[in-house]
Amino acid sequence: MPQVNPHGPQESSEIVDEVKTPNDASDLAQAQQLENATWLTQWCQSQEGVKQLKILDTSNAKLLNQIQNLRKQGLTPQQASTVMELRELRQRATRKFTNPDELFFTRRSLEQASGGLITRWKIDLIKTIAPKAPIVVIDICCGVGGDLLEIAKHFPVIGIDSNLAVAHLAETNLQVYQRIAGENINSQTFAPSNLPSATPSRGTPSAKIQAAKTLHAAIIACLDAKHLLPEIDCESGTASETASACQVGAALPRLSDVLRRLPKNVQDWAQRNQFQDHYIVWHFDPDRRDSTGRHTRLVDFSPDESFLRRLVEVFPMGIAKIAPATQLSDTWLAKARWQWIGLERECKQLIGIFAAPSAELAPHNSPSVVDCRSVAIWQRDTSEWETWSPKARTPDNDKKIEPGNLRDDFSLQASALPLDFGVDNPDIKWSLPRKLKPAKFLFEPHSAIYAARLQYELAAEQQWAMLISGDYFTGDIPPKDLKTELFDAFSVVDILPLRAKAIAKKITELGLRLVEVKKRQSEAKIQQALIKDLQKTFGGNNLQTCSLLIFQDASSDSSSQNALKVAICHRLT
Repeated sequence: MPQVNPHGPQESSEIVDEVKTPNDASDLAQAQQLENATWLTQWCQSQEGVKQLKILDTSNAKLLNQIQNLRKQGLTPQQASTVMELRELRQRATRKFTNPDELFFTRRSLEQASGGLITRWKIDLIKTIAPKAPIVVIDICCGVGGDLLEIAKHFPVIGIDSNLAVAHLAETNLQVYQRIAGENINSQTFAPSNLPSATPSRGTPSAKIQAAKTLHAAIIACLDAKHLLPEIDCESGTASETASACQVGAALPRLSDVLRRLPKNVQDWAQRNQFQDHYIVWHFDPDRRDSTGRHTRLVDFSPDESFLRRLVEVFPMGIAKIAPATQLSDTWLAKARWQWIGLERECKQLIGIFAAPSAELAPHNSPSVVDCRSVAIWQRDTSEWETWSPKARTPDNDKKIEPGNLRDDFSLQASALPLDFGVDNPDIKWSLPRKLKPAKFLFEPHSAIYAARLQYELAAEQQWAMLISGDYFTGDIPPKDLKTELFDAFSVVDILPLRAKAIAKKITELGLRLVEVKKRQSEAKIQQALIKDLQKTFGGNNLQTCSLLIFQDASSDSSSQNALKVAICHRLT
């Protein structure tokens, strides 16, 4: 089977061209994966494959029967299972991709893919750091092309992945998008009409991004990412002469500075399209999973922390996409602007925005993203991204928040909050009031706020107090913006002990219908069976809805279920 050595560039005109003899178990495994991927793409795009896939889409038969039907068409058991898995992945991909019924995925690549909506936001951020000059984006660890396909609508792009089979699938997906773009050159049908374009809001730069009708030039290379970087002299620790154009502190690197380390087909592509003088902006999406599970430390990613450190030194402009729970050191926090991305009430990913330290070339737009930590949350009502970062502390706003008149209040410096309240190294000096019981309203910040460890800064700005139990924030003032998704807001109707019968009786008396049960710090102490009983107790679509927010009764010394309380609430946001 034709192969490429993933450990270095090849003189080839295609992704896979030069025949190499596998020399270890890893190469043999990649060869088998490539063979399977090649068969899958060829069969699915053949007349017979297209016909059988249409039959599968309209069939209500059980999985085993569908596999047996594919076997009757001459497929091996493994091939039939592979086709059925692809069909499942394409169905799952509808929330992330346009035209997923023609694309190819692996299970891991689909799970790690950003989806068009988030990628378009990252493209907007790229425009805030890119110079006012032509650029080419290098998508490092491009996978099957989840980000690359969207980036190609806005910039020339080179996709790099070290896995032969994955690179083949990415190339096939790119060809699918190029064909669709060509077919719709005079129409808007190529634009993902079911997903709104990314629109920065509330002071963020750039106008609304419109999906392109055609794609910029793009190419996929099977290459170990480390070959992008200049060689290091092991004795001196400095870059070798072959990389003098990319040394730290030199002018912003252009594509011509790195072409010699890329495969011949990429060199020809760059020369044919006259991209040699384009500046380099990278997108980096390291693998965060292996046989042992998911990882949240940079040192456990592949490529790892040392690669990212060197990448930033050599190519200063780029976007790093990592897991939202990644543990960032103070050193890394100082190297970039970090933004946690929220979508559909979940924190989807963390991105690092690395800009050139020099002012050699002015960016397309003046960046307004916070210097260190911020969040960007998709607003479903307005179809816009809402960004938020803590306000800078000044003598005018650095004031202690008045705790109010309730006797159970007391103030506590946020910097003194214990570690078990979710802050590793709090660096703020705001004073937060604490309460034993909920006030008129309860607030729960978006999961992206918690992931960024900014919940106390948000509470200080909103003038909330914090329940001593740490479950929720509370206050007597209703939220000014009921459309925001920075936090969920609830008005408190009543507070009861966590006893299902008493709660059922109270909700019935109030004429309410239960629609959700929420819990945070108290989760480990709640019996799941009790939650299910509460959820199925009430019916009637004509009733006003209510939510139950479970919290720890901090006035009780008991750790039993009797120490848990429930706030019956109306959801406001």
